[in-house]
Amino acid sequence: MKYNKIFYSTLLLSAIGITVVNCGGNGGSLGGEKNSKQVGILLDSVIYGAKYKSKSYNGTTDKEGHFDFKKNEKVSFYVGNLELGSVEHVKSDKLVVLQDILRIDRKNVNNEKLIDMAVFLQSIDKDKNPNIIDVRELSKRFSEVSGSIKDKDVYELLRSADIPTISKSDAKEHVMKNLTDNTISYDDINPTVKAEFTDNVDVKSGFKFKFSESIKATSFSSDTLSFKSSNGYISFAYEYDDASKTLSIFPKNTLQIGSTYEINLKKGIVDLYDNPLEPQIFTFSTNGTNVTDDDGATDPVVTPTNPTIKPKEPTVTPTVPVVEPLKVTFYPQGEVLVNGEFRVKFSKDVELEFAKKIVHLMDKNGNLVPVILEKESGLSSELLK
Repeated sequence: MKYNKIFYSTLLLSAIGITVVNCGGNGGSLGGEKNSKQVGILLDSVIYGAKYKSKSYNGTTDKEGHFDFKKNEKVSFYVGNLELGSVEHVKSDKLVVLQDILRIDRKNVNNEKLIDMAVFLQSIDKDKNPNIIDVRELSKRFSEVSGSIKDKDVYELLRSADIPTISKSDAKEHVMKNLTDNTISYDDINPTVKAEFTDNVDVKSGFKFKFSESIKATSFSSDTLSFKSSNGYISFAYEYDDASKTLSIFPKNTLQIGSTYEINLKKGIVDLYDNPLEPQIFTFSTNGTNVTDDDGATDPVVTPTNPTIKPKEPTVTPTVPVVEPLKVTFYPQGEVLVNGEFRVKFSKDVELEFAKKIVHLMDKNGNLVPVILEKESGLSSELLK
């Protein structure tokens, strides 16, 4: 019976709740705010004239960037028939900025698609008023363009519509100002890095680099990292630990004593908000001192040299082989020929045909005398007759 009393009490409360709601007229239903119309603002400055669409509402943003929505309903935005993007739900501040449409963190002001969209919207602004982006007129030029702007070349779209394009730097500055004006924080500080080499580093423990902030692990690759010596590139493995913000690089082969190496952190390494790391080359040399491992092997000690200065590219001088001159000796020397014979001794073995081209006999009047050359077996010499 106790269960039945609770059951009836629940029914009674529900009935009372329904009665109260019905008596309330326009007061809304249970769960009121969730099902009532709310007003949001589309921003990169106020965007005036963009289309919006959701399950409950369709319309165009007004001169204050307003659009209608219901809580937790997806809202999509368009210029002409070109989709800018959508949000699964509007945030509690009821603002929708370009980062929200692109599904990236609001702190990110470097994303390539973000800058492209900002260039597009600010370029189609009717009067270039910095406080409002009026797209009502120029958006008509894209009424026949369908699909998502994320899949388009916005610069080609603008050229095709004969609309001048603003610069990326101006577009980014505008995006940052809009965030600041609406008290939304962003990160435009580039990360930095330093090498954590010591005078007695064990090369088997890797070469460590400490970053000033978290780095996107996906930005580390063979395209953004390299390890080389004067003889060429070296195979290596790497590991990034976000907790300590440290990158470790492990050469796969033992480094040579008395050699110079460089580790190159190239263009493309970015932090979590796509702020780029300035490319840097870290140079170090291995000296003649060795460190003995537990396994009895020895590794060179690494001494960092100017780790933040990019060294000059090594000059490669082609090696020209040295050829010893061919020496020729005649026998007998200064004597009358015996039986009309004399010997020509070469310093190295030569072909008979070659000897015929370079050995000639002349009389005292300068006339050539016919000769017969025969090569003596086993000797680097020629017999003249």
